[in-house]
Amino acid sequence: MNWKIKIILFYTLVGFAGVGFVEFHNLFILEISWKDILIYNLPFVLLQNLIFIIVYYLYTIKKIGYIFRNEQQESRQLTESEKKKQFEELVSFPGTLFKFSIVFMIGLALSYHLYEIVFIYKITKEFVFNLFFNLLREIAIGMVITLMIVAALRKIIRPYILQMGISTIANVHLSLSKKIYSIFFSILFIFVADITWLVLYMEGTVESQIIKGLITVCLLSIFAVVVIRLTILDSINYIQTIAQTITTTEKDEQKLLQSFIPITSSDEIAFLIGKFNKQQAKLQQLYKELEGELKFASTVQQNLLPKQNVTIAGYMIEGLSLPVKEVGGDFFDIIKITEKKMIILIGDVSGKGVPAALLMSATLGVIRSKTQTDVISPARLLNEMNHLLVPMLSDGMYITIGIGFIDIEKNLFTYASAGHVPPLIKEKNRLEFVEISSLPLGLDEDETYEEFTLSLNALDGVILFTDGMVEQMNEQQEIFGFERFYQLFSSEWNPEIKSYMSQIDDFCGKYKRNDDMTIVRLKKTNPCRESFLMKKIQLINIKIASELGEEKKVLKQLDEQLANYSFLKEDCDEFKAALAEVCINAIEHGNQEDKQKLVHVIVSLEDNVIEGKIFDYGTGFICGEKKKDERGWGLQIVQQFVDSWTMYQELGIHSQFCVQFEKRLRTLE
Repeated sequence: MNWKIKIILFYTLVGFAGVGFVEFHNLFILEISWKDILIYNLPFVLLQNLIFIIVYYLYTIKKIGYIFRNEQQESRQLTESEKKKQFEELVSFPGTLFKFSIVFMIGLALSYHLYEIVFIYKITKEFVFNLFFNLLREIAIGMVITLMIVAALRKIIRPYILQMGISTIANVHLSLSKKIYSIFFSILFIFVADITWLVLYMEGTVESQIIKGLITVCLLSIFAVVVIRLTILDSINYIQTIAQTITTTEKDEQKLLQSFIPITSSDEIAFLIGKFNKQQAKLQQLYKELEGELKFASTVQQNLLPKQNVTIAGYMIEGLSLPVKEVGGDFFDIIKITEKKMIILIGDVSGKGVPAALLMSATLGVIRSKTQTDVISPARLLNEMNHLLVPMLSDGMYITIGIGFIDIEKNLFTYASAGHVPPLIKEKNRLEFVEISSLPLGLDEDETYEEFTLSLNALDGVILFTDGMVEQMNEQQEIFGFERFYQLFSSEWNPEIKSYMSQIDDFCGKYKRNDDMTIVRLKKTNPCRESFLMKKIQLINIKIASELGEEKKVLKQLDEQLANYSFLKEDCDEFKAALAEVCINAIEHGNQEDKQKLVHVIVSLEDNVIEGKIFDYGTGFICGEKKKDERGWGLQIVQQFVDSWTMYQELGIHSQFCVQFEKRLRTLE
């Protein structure tokens, strides 16, 4: 339906409702005959109604008609200034129309009574009183009709106001309190006027007047309910919508901070919403600044934690921490003291957020500084940390820590705990929690911490974790618990630790995590780990003839030896490429392919460092001087595949030239 037709129909409906109310009063209250109404009253009232419809339609078109026209035309993006202009005109229109209507309604009422005077032969006091009385009543009716028009127009133009997306309003154009007072006193005056008229001009029997009075009260009550429903309740519904918006978003604090309530009126409610939206904008800015600071703090905190897995003598150490907020109180560390000694630790600071993160960072710093200057036992380290932290921590704050020392030379794993959850230890294929009870750090300065020791020979792995791993809950309020945690590792020991986190998340479902989760795993990666404990082992010791192709025998033996270890294939292939190049170089340029001269090849392994030595009866070269020395070209290729290499002349009865090179091999995760 065309927007112009909608407006005409709206004002026509309002006009005829007013005509009906006026004629009801004339017929039922004033007891004017149908004949007089049809001859004198109704024609003028209908004329007034026509004037009302035309004037209101033209006034509406003049004020806001262009907005409706723009809606039907091809849509385009409005500028901010255009939006604000249209918004101001739309929200102020009901208030402007209200003022215009009051003047217009008074004018209509006066015109009717001037028209009425023409048919009066004699103006008496009674006539003047009745005229004044009726005029006030008609002004009250006009006030009520005006407020109904304003309320209805607010609903009509509300969708257009919402499209503007404006969140503040400068001034109150139509006060809600004035509107309530106007409706209340207008309806009250209409009630009093009609009842007073019935009493003053009572005719007929008492029973008929009582029935007439009751009918009047009922009809006026219905009229009052309709008026209140269309005017006041619209504002109440608006308030309820606002309350519902806040209620539905307050469950999600971030969503509440990011929400604005649209303004669709120009009363006190809209003014308060505008103030609320301004505060929301300030809160959003503060939230963005805080979010940026927290992201920076999160980056700093994550950078404090180890990012890569560490290997030592056939064991791999890996860790992962997932804070429930941007920053958290969980932490872990992997500290390499020497090639033979390593420290793994995990901890949990009481509380969450920034305070816990600050204390966590300080704790990590203290532990690192102490372990770098003095290698002490886990229990002694915890005792010293406790003495240091007790004076520093405020009431209610504490730290739980679990520390494990790995000593390859002594073949021992030593563990101590300060109130931390028990570690899960896999020893000789048996998995169990190992309890070692004590108080957290920072509670009692006199607390003494103990430790236990396990042999590395029988140790398959250790799981250190924080209580957040076992205290997560699902939608049924069930705790994940130690039993489910145990089942995770008893069924699958080797998957990435991320997969264990994922399984806990799957258990929680849609229920939000309530605590940080951190885990550190020490696991055996090499089934022949005992061979690493030797000072140095010899993988190959072979002499080959100076004939091309003999180097393949060396590579075959090396493949057989390396098959016993879990080294990264890429690293092994690079070392074999270097070994083959040096062997060929020794055959071709060292021994000049003299089959009587042998090439001696020795390959050794210490921890994860593999070393190759190749002896021949040739001479070396000086880098940079013999630019065209083919031997030099070949040997310099080796440096692409190894970490370091050197050459030297070994003097004796038969002087020999030796090329020695090393490469650190990474283990498979």
